Amino acid sequence: MGLKEELLACGWLAGTPLEFKEILEEVFCARYPSWTVDRLLINPQEGLRYCAAVRKRSFPGLPDALILGTLLNRRRGGHLARGEGKEGDKRDE
Repeated sequence: MGLKEELLACGWLAGTPLEFKEILEEVFCARYPSWTVDRLLINPQEGLRYCAAVRKRSFPGLPDALILGTLLNRRRGGHLARGEGKEGDKRDE
């Protein structure tokens, strides 16, 4: 099943898979500007907070595995190596 089908199965109708990926990247870069995706994934509590922030920006029914798996695929594809932005984390927003 592709990302489009997975999103539809979760009830997400807010946009295209590319728009979903852009939300993932925007949230990651805003909250973890100095972190790598790998660092987020090995910090389970931060991973959960990240997923909650993505759901707040997109759709509440998205499962953690879909959010984190898509983020990981973006990193593997070379689209996102490290957060970009100001130094420091914005985890408390």
